[in-house]
Amino acid sequence: MTAVELLPIHEFDECDCPFVNPRTGERLRNFWGYNSIAFAAPKASYAAAGREHCQIIEFREMVRAFHAAGIEVYLDVVFNHTGEGDDRGRTSVVPRPGQ
Repeated sequence: MTAVELLPIHEFDECDCPFVNPRTGERLRNFWGYNSIAFAAPKASYAAAGREHCQIIEFREMVRAFHAAGIEVYLDVVFNHTGEGDDRGRTSVVPRPGQ
């Protein structure tokens, strides 16, 4: 093995999925990550440590370990699939001053 390719590692909302399980009616979760809400921010729930921002440290150490072993790391980044929403879903809203 000379390389690994990681699906999107950016922060995304796994609950932002419109589909349901046809047998149970339970809403499905999206673990693919193709609805980024914060590019360049590694997904917090991928971190083993519970402290704030540990995902950054763990991701950096993982990439360094791969490189030390002679393994390249490819990131799958898709800038046209984002989680802002559309006419049916959530839209990120930045509060105005005084709101």
